[in-house]
Amino acid sequence: MSTLLSFSDSYKLISDGEPVDMPCDLTYVKMGSEAGPGVCEVILLVCYCKLRWCAEQARSADERDIGMEMSFVLRRKEADAADRETEGLWSLLVVAHQMVIRVNHVPDPV
Repeated sequence: MSTLLSFSDSYKLISDGEPVDMPCDLTYVKMGSEAGPGVCEVILLVCYCKLRWCAEQARSADERDIGMEMSFVLRRKEADAADRETEGLWSLLVVAHQMVIRVNHVPDPV
């Protein structure tokens, strides 16, 4: 979190009126077996993006390119009894999230 807070306010993920280029990879994972204690079904979603420099002044030499990879593990709301009973939740819930920040290196999606 301290790395994110150290960047200039001029970096933005979404800038006014411009589309966001955010390629992603999506994988369905089914773990366990029907005969065992149960099956766990999740979706792994990985998004790739670059923070944009949105200030009116030119970027200085020490303001570097910043790439981000965000990984999410999603599961169906119905997979958990408490979530099934909770109104207002989306049908897919985030159960884990990881963010990798790459300064001076914006990787191309694989």
